Amino acid sequence: METMKQTKLIQIRRQSGLSREAAARSIQISTSAWLSYETGQRIPSLSVAFRISRLLGMAVDELFYYPESHNM
Repeated sequence: METMKQTKLIQIRRQSGLSREAAARSIQISTSAWLSYETGQRIPSLSVAFRISRLLGMAVDELFYYPESHNM
């Protein structure tokens, strides 16, 4: 089951007119890595998260912040 943030990543990629393959190629990662970020199987490194945020025109915390895992 997808979480809200994963769905958001998919929606924003689609709104940008990018396929998974094109998005991954644009930031020099594998398509399987991109898919794992969209499905929540993996969390991107900080470097990759910043590249994704620049590609999609959104802040990193808007794309990858999961409040339920935040311990403040």
